[in-house]
Amino acid sequence: MSSKLTNWLDSFLPAKLSDDQDSIRRHRLFITINFLITLFAISYGVMSYFIGFEVGVYAMIVSAVFFFLQPYLLKTGIHLYTMGLIFGVYTIFLNTILVMYSGGLFISPVTPFIVLTSPIVLIFSNYKAAFFFAILSVLYVIVFAIVKGRNDAFPFTYDVKYHLMFLTLALSGLVLIFFLVTNTFENTKNEALRRLVAKQQELEKEQAKSEKLLLNILPVETAHELKLSGTATPRRYEDVTVMFTDFVNFTHISEQLTAGELVKEIDYYFSAFDEIINQYNIEKIKTIGDSYMCVAGLPTESSTHAHDMIEAAIDILQFINKTKAIREKTGERFFDIRIGINTGAVIAGVVGSKKFAYDIWGDTVNVAARLQQNSNPGYINVSQSTHEAAATAFHFTTRGKIAIKNKGEVDMFFVDAKK
Repeated sequence: MSSKLTNWLDSFLPAKLSDDQDSIRRHRLFITINFLITLFAISYGVMSYFIGFEVGVYAMIVSAVFFFLQPYLLKTGIHLYTMGLIFGVYTIFLNTILVMYSGGLFISPVTPFIVLTSPIVLIFSNYKAAFFFAILSVLYVIVFAIVKGRNDAFPFTYDVKYHLMFLTLALSGLVLIFFLVTNTFENTKNEALRRLVAKQQELEKEQAKSEKLLLNILPVETAHELKLSGTATPRRYEDVTVMFTDFVNFTHISEQLTAGELVKEIDYYFSAFDEIINQYNIEKIKTIGDSYMCVAGLPTESSTHAHDMIEAAIDILQFINKTKAIREKTGERFFDIRIGINTGAVIAGVVGSKKFAYDIWGDTVNVAARLQQNSNPGYINVSQSTHEAAATAFHFTTRGKIAIKNKGEVDMFFVDAKK
């Protein structure tokens, strides 16, 4: 359809019509069908005039005016549902008049158009209205079929050759109109499929974002369990290694920074920590203020968790020292760090129904936090259990027994270097 014809048809669209393409296509189809039937009505009228069928001439003049005015009435804002019902009623009425006056159901030139009634009402109104007109059309056919043999019931008859001319015109019109209807349905279907595919792609993107966000909060295994069952079963891990870090004089330094500067600084350091522990398959648990907490050996068990954690701690310490060296030269603020590491058993699970969090509990966690508190700036302080698990891979300095809160005295060791 050319752009000029499309623009002309669109000039009959109601001013308040929505931007929905399906609705626009249905309105365009209604307008097109009415103008086409107007042309066929004129053709019928001219042919009726030449064969002397007076009722046909008057009926087609009225019909041509009726169908020609439909697009203009639609433009005024009358709902398409109402226009569809009017179309159905008039089609039934017109067929009844012409069949009664032109030789019966199987002779009348407009009989084929009864087929249009219920599909047109279905497209432009609704299923209930279309079903009513379908029943009405069936009754119409049955009634006029019964009176087929009563020739006196039909005041006008005409030669077979004229009948063939009328029938050819009617069938041509039906073919053209049904083509327009099916073409509209095909375009609507294709558009619906396109939207469905686009929506599916959008949902897949959103799902990928949600999955990524979930995996940023929970370990992979826990996230999958939570998605499948809606809950995550707490688990006890007998042998893992927990690490805590915190910044030295954090409170004092933070008082000298704006809120934006403080968040930017913490994000700079903790993002680097994230990258480092990921290299060793260590699970980040959470950050609490300036404290960073992570664990090795869960949810996937590992025989090298203590070794991996100390390696990560050394890398973190190197990052801190490198940043410190650069910032000392430029006169910028920097942080020193204390690190504490402990090995033992923990309970792990998901807590909360809103803003849920994956966390670990147990004496191993508490001791790791105390080891960090009792470390020195720039040192990695480990427990006896961690020392035993990694003694073959690293050099340690024995600190002896040091008292910690709620635990008494525990053996502590500084990590010196890798062997």
